[in-house]
Amino acid sequence: MDSGEIAKKIHIIFSITSLIYFILMLHYFLTGIGGPILLSVTMVPMSLIIYVLNALARGGRLYQRLSFKINYVISAIICILSILVAIYCRVEFINLLRYRAGAYNTLDLIVGFLILILVMEFSRKNHPVLFWLNIFLIFYALYGWIFPGILYHSGLSWTRVLTALTVDVKTGVFGDYPQIACSLISPFLLFLAVALGFQIQKSIVRTIVRIFGRRAYTIPQSAVFSSLAVATASGSGAANVTITGQYTIPLMKSVGFPPDYAGAVEASASLGGLIMPPVMAAIGFVMAELLDVSYFDVCIRGYVIGIIYYLCIALAVHLLSLRFIGRSSRNADSETVVEKVSIMDKVNVALFFSCIGLLIYFMGFLWWAPETAAYRTSIMLLAVLSMMLIARKESVKDKLIDWVRCVRMGIEEFAVMLSDIILLLSVIGVMVALFTAPGWTLKIGMLIMDVGRFSIAALVATAFIAGVFLGLGLPPLATYVLLVVLI
Repeated sequence: MDSGEIAKKIHIIFSITSLIYFILMLHYFLTGIGGPILLSVTMVPMSLIIYVLNALARGGRLYQRLSFKINYVISAIICILSILVAIYCRVEFINLLRYRAGAYNTLDLIVGFLILILVMEFSRKNHPVLFWLNIFLIFYALYGWIFPGILYHSGLSWTRVLTALTVDVKTGVFGDYPQIACSLISPFLLFLAVALGFQIQKSIVRTIVRIFGRRAYTIPQSAVFSSLAVATASGSGAANVTITGQYTIPLMKSVGFPPDYAGAVEASASLGGLIMPPVMAAIGFVMAELLDVSYFDVCIRGYVIGIIYYLCIALAVHLLSLRFIGRSSRNADSETVVEKVSIMDKVNVALFFSCIGLLIYFMGFLWWAPETAAYRTSIMLLAVLSMMLIARKESVKDKLIDWVRCVRMGIEEFAVMLSDIILLLSVIGVMVALFTAPGWTLKIGMLIMDVGRFSIAALVATAFIAGVFLGLGLPPLATYVLLVVLI
């Protein structure tokens, strides 16, 4: 069997697994059976399977220095272990939660060790700074007696550390943070996945680029406003660059923008996806839970910050346009980079932003729970897009094929996006548990209180400097959670 056939079969397995992943989440959306804890102990191992299969299905390898055969063997082992962990945690869920809490048996510890190793390996490959931080914190939790001064503690046993990070399902790998991803963040990602599956993001970019691409000096603004539009759904700087940069960077270069400036403009504009509601790189959901406020309150404040950010970017880009292009009124040849905007593109854009407005209305005026509002808006968007596809003047067979393709793409995107956030939050849950178990957060809190008693300005400055320093190596979500825990 050649590599092409193997890749095709892996992609089929990935699609089937993504469908199972989606069905599990849909079952929770509709019934809520088991609550977020049971969902977390199921979806964290399932997310590891999605992560592995996605890497193989996209033609890559988990370990670049190893051959494909060895990668397939390692991937199969990870998937099998993840399935065993998920089955065990679901079957023994009540026993772990109630009857054996604090007195776990040997098999519990083995399962806990397996899921911890798998999650730590994910962090080693994708978030190395978090990985090494957790390694240090594990060492500190075990051997705190060798540290001097305020860092001293008597040390925890291996068993206590392992259970706090795993089978104590309210903390660590299965704790509050992955539960937030499973129950609160997932409906918003479903909304985004529907839009991605039906290629709405491309319609948004094409429409905005064509609007700003009519004059040479306004072309750089297409990067700003297309990134702003896509940011409302992507919540990711990297995804934003991928979607919009393929159009905006060549256009900026074609009218005289230096390549490095063109790339910098697109990167700066795309980073706004991290702070633009409603997704906000998942930070807004965690923020609402930790502050015990409604997600709508976080969204409203996020829009203010996001709009200010994009206005500043637009002003900077305008000044750069005057420098490199001037006030030239000549037409720009944007058709060489982006296709002509169709009526369907305009309808897609109008539909998408109407759904964003509907989502805000549900949360802000009807006071629906955020997950309910996002889930129902997703269903509405899917229904309207499906009816629009059915209304096309094509054969029934072609319509069915297109619909299945769009739905499949949406389900796969949903599984990939949600699994990545669940695993990141699992790693963050490990970090928070390691800070909490030895009592370090209490000690740091006492120090911070002393600083605040001396000067509120000094406390704010400390938080700001710590955020800048941590943000150099950690993802935004990890930076925020770590600052909340420590400060």
